[in-house]
Amino acid sequence: VCKNCLAGKFSNAVGLGTECPHLCPTGTYSIQTGLRTAAECSLCGAGTYNDRQGMTVCVECILGTFNPELGAQSPDKCLLCPAGSFGGSTSLKNESECSLCSEGEYSSVPGVTQCQLCPRATFNDQRGSNSSRSCLDCPLGTFSLQKGLKNTEACSDCLPGTYGFTTAASACTNCGVGKFNAQFGSPNSSFCLYCPAGTFSNDTGVSSPTCTPCGVNHWNSKIGSVSKTDCIVCEEGKFSSLEIMTFDDCRSCPENFYIPDVSS
Repeated sequence: VCKNCLAGKFSNAVGLGTECPHLCPTGTYSIQTGLRTAAECSLCGAGTYNDRQGMTVCVECILGTFNPELGAQSPDKCLLCPAGSFGGSTSLKNESECSLCSEGEYSSVPGVTQCQLCPRATFNDQRGSNSSRSCLDCPLGTFSLQKGLKNTEACSDCLPGTYGFTTAASACTNCGVGKFNAQFGSPNSSFCLYCPAGTFSNDTGVSSPTCTPCGVNHWNSKIGSVSKTDCIVCEEGKFSSLEIMTFDDCRSCPENFYIPDVSS
């Protein structure tokens, strides 16, 4: 019984007593048997190549590359996806099949299989960026611990009690003792205001504009006090029910009353 030439081979000779001697050339393949001429071999499709003869399949272009040509005979025909894009699958047929880097990413070299995230506390609102210079710093008054931010809104405002005096900050700075800041997103220390008279603060990062009140039976005319010791006790025989008193407005006890310990 005569047999067909095997897949990947061909011959138009008659009376052969051995296997068909001719191989489908490079750049082609065949899964069919019984081919007679090289013209019956199929060209490798776009996105593939063949650098060997007699093949039944073509080789896929690797990740990060593409090939628009039919019948490619070398892996050199697989071209690199350009900077600003990546090739996440094999056998890409043209450059348009390379995926653009998303917002928050970039690719500075061709032929990558994934894009790089913008560094921590930077953002990029453009697709297809081909340089890390496209990653912009989170502005003053903001911070972030995350990479790959897609827009400036993704940067977090500094919380009340803090401020951000540098761009691309990973943390904000606490207002010092004796000061407070009730605002979000403060860009410098000038937003840290002195604790008002009648109060004090020995903590950093205070957000309340009342800081810590001196309390009843105490007054304090100084701003920016950092210690309870700045709060002056009412004189003996006088008192005050106010939590915050900015001057000595302690009242005398009425007739037939006394206060033995005004600090209580």
